[in-house]
Amino acid sequence: VKSTFDLHIQDCWEGLVHAVRHNLLAVDDFDVREYFYYDNPQNGDLHEVVRGKFIAFKGPRDDCQKQDFSVHPTTYIDVFKSKGVKAVIRLNIEEYDKRTFVKAGIAHHDLFFCGLHNSVG
Repeated sequence: VKSTFDLHIQDCWEGLVHAVRHNLLAVDDFDVREYFYYDNPQNGDLHEVVRGKFIAFKGPRDDCQKQDFSVHPTTYIDVFKSKGVKAVIRLNIEEYDKRTFVKAGIAHHDLFFCGLHNSVG
């Protein structure tokens, strides 16, 4: 499959410089241990893409499966609260009850897209 966009190492460096310049990445207080802890699927597979603004995470499941490293929605509650998360936006199929987040004071919205892995449509 031919790439529709070529990404080079210079593009990556320029993106990193841009992120630092606009306070999207603070290299002085980046917590490498926290990054690798949450990177593990057994710990939620989540990443703070824009500190204090945007966290991407693997969709939880009410019926957790060890073989696919899925976690229950309650696994995220304390982490999200500690990071000031105010809302969750679900992009894929409903595999958990959104009331888990709502009861914890975290707003929940569905924004489904066709073509995403496990998407609706």
